[in-house]
Amino acid sequence: MRGGVGGGGLPAAALVLAFVRDVAATLREPPTPCPLPSWGRGFILALFLSSPAAADVISKAPDAVGFYTIIAAATVIGFGLGFTGIDAIHMLVWSAVLNGIVAVPIMAMMMVIVANSRLMGRFKATSWLIVLGWIGTALMALAVVALVGSTLTG
Repeated sequence: MRGGVGGGGLPAAALVLAFVRDVAATLREPPTPCPLPSWGRGFILALFLSSPAAADVISKAPDAVGFYTIIAAATVIGFGLGFTGIDAIHMLVWSAVLNGIVAVPIMAMMMVIVANSRLMGRFKATSWLIVLGWIGTALMALAVVALVGSTLTG
């Protein structure tokens, strides 16, 4: 088995090279009005390609219609946003706000999963990691409550 992130797939060096290549491309080209910078897309793709499950999906592309539909839709939407009059920085800020709001339930679900020994087996998080994770989740929730409160009160 090749040594890669997730136990197979691309070696870890490929992740670093994809990241560096995409950061260099971002710095070389003018900013685009896409909410997710190109280095983020490249890094996420490299992570996906490095997992053993991803290799299974890629080898059976017709079975992954939903995955490729999401990728195609995101690409088309990002391309289309380039032709709107919306400022790229505003899109970037609002995408960060939405990511922060969406992060709270995702973090809570992840904490429930990693704290469950039936689901995680020997990989269950230690007590101090669970406490720190719930503190981080609570802080994110507090930030979202503060955001909503400040928005409503003007």
